[in-house]
Amino acid sequence: MKKIYKQLSIEEREIIQLGVWAKKPIRIMAQELGRSASTVSRELRRNCPRIKRVYLPRLAEARAKSRIMKRGKRERLKNERIRDYVKTMLRNNYSPEQIAGRIGFDLPGQTISYEAIYNYIYAQYHRGGYGKCVGDDLRIYLKRRHKTRHPKHIPFRPQRLKITDAISISERPIEIELRRELGHWEGDSIVSKQSKYGLNTLVERKSGLV
Repeated sequence: MKKIYKQLSIEEREIIQLGVWAKKPIRIMAQELGRSASTVSRELRRNCPRIKRVYLPRLAEARAKSRIMKRGKRERLKNERIRDYVKTMLRNNYSPEQIAGRIGFDLPGQTISYEAIYNYIYAQYHRGGYGKCVGDDLRIYLKRRHKTRHPKHIPFRPQRLKITDAISISERPIEIELRRELGHWEGDSIVSKQSKYGLNTLVERKSGLV
């Protein structure tokens, strides 16, 4: 079962203030509060600048309430026209990837990434998808109706290899550059984003034979 995080109270923040004044370690303050050390650490990181080392519990409380009020209200897409387009396409069974590919044809001059569409869909919910929805529940139009966003698994990642003892193309002999004699080949590689396989090509510079 997912553990629900409970916001710090003003009383707990006042205890943290006393701990900062007494220069207590974070773990000691966390034990006194019955909280995790990461909770206290995060609170101080947000509201206690290292330069001044001044922690104001009332100000921290006001900031926390402001973050809660704003949660889920940020518009993730560029404008109302794009947001309406995305909602319509989702309701017509288009995936975020398909919407990102089509928008330039349907709305000339407009662009949006599928990642931005996913962020927009999941930004409507408190606590990463487990809280109250503050907008339209667009998750129901996704093929996989997860409550939270699940990062895509990449089965392989291309390895970037550094060529050792490489010779610059500017150093090749002038007779090769002028294409006056046969026997000089130029190699190149083509790699598609859709596949892990590549294509190597060889071109004879004088004849153009591939």
